[in-house]
Amino acid sequence: MHKIKKYDSFATLADELKNSLAGLVVLSGGSTLPPLIQGFNDLGALNGKTTWTWNDERLVDYDDSGSNFGKVRELLGNEDLVPLPFADNAEMAAGYMQSVSEGDLPQADLLLLGFGDDGHIASLFPGSDALETEGKEADWLVRATASYEPKERWSWTMNALTSSKKTVVLFKGALDGAKGKILTEALEDPACDYPLARFLRATKGEVMVCQVEA
Repeated sequence: MHKIKKYDSFATLADELKNSLAGLVVLSGGSTLPPLIQGFNDLGALNGKTTWTWNDERLVDYDDSGSNFGKVRELLGNEDLVPLPFADNAEMAAGYMQSVSEGDLPQADLLLLGFGDDGHIASLFPGSDALETEGKEADWLVRATASYEPKERWSWTMNALTSSKKTVVLFKGALDGAKGKILTEALEDPACDYPLARFLRATKGEVMVCQVEA
């Protein structure tokens, strides 16, 4: 079973992870990642050796407050950024997949993975068609729908995510809170069916589970 490693701040976690920033790094959306990226920025760890992309995106303009890319692009500065499409456009999706993996399933060097209050990862929600979609070599981006706004999204498929060489599962807060209980169940219950639990059972790479207490 994966053990939870605790950190007192995102700055401390950023210091530990800074040497892993090379190759293809995949970010989750939501509120957990921006303070970690700020930590990398403060350490001078953004040195142009990394290609950054995201594991999902909402179908809104990049300037919209709901955009995963829009939330952090200024923090990432002049780094090599490959955002997902912001529109329901198959040609844009195909171009994105070609840019990231050139006709193969992607293999991220580092996946920084958050999870939701229902155990979802990327935009793979419990009970959704997107969760059950198996990506193919040149077709591993799937349209997904959330139960809250912005509802319409693009998401990496589960098997695209589980091909990552190294994953850092990120969680902020106390283990006795709602998300802490989801994480504990995903880690400890072999019958747990949260998307997070499915990922942890299936991933082929190294996994770190990191709790930031502050």
